[in-house]
Amino acid sequence: MKRVVVYILILTALAFIPVKGQDVADLEPIQAVWLSRQEDGIVLKTDTGDQGKGKTVKEALDNMKQQSTGIVYLDTAQFLLVSENALGDVENIRPYLKGKVLLCLWEGGKLEEAAKYLQAHEISVKMKKWRMEDKLPKLPI
Repeated sequence: MKRVVVYILILTALAFIPVKGQDVADLEPIQAVWLSRQEDGIVLKTDTGDQGKGKTVKEALDNMKQQSTGIVYLDTAQFLLVSENALGDVENIRPYLKGKVLLCLWEGGKLEEAAKYLQAHEISVKMKKWRMEDKLPKLPI
């Protein structure tokens, strides 16, 4: 009987321990991610203004998350824009994005405008089906 009382007291005490959660308002819904390779490594940018740099995709993503004022949540991304020099890095970013993300080539500019353009025009190359041998459509803006 004493054990039961002790277990109940422990469970009750655990219920009052504060747990830090994530506020949905802190999430930044991302529509487009740009993957580029520069002299110093990988550069990732989002249409929400977040940017990260690193020697690998993981380092660039970690860097982006550290610098962001909110929570970077790549699961909302609909488009992956890739520089021609970063096509080999698409395999490395696949684990961080959903397979239904649409791919296209883009060499840079205003990412917000690119995301608007992609929403208005149909791109049919999904990341989960794309292979290095396949051609990617090029974003004209």
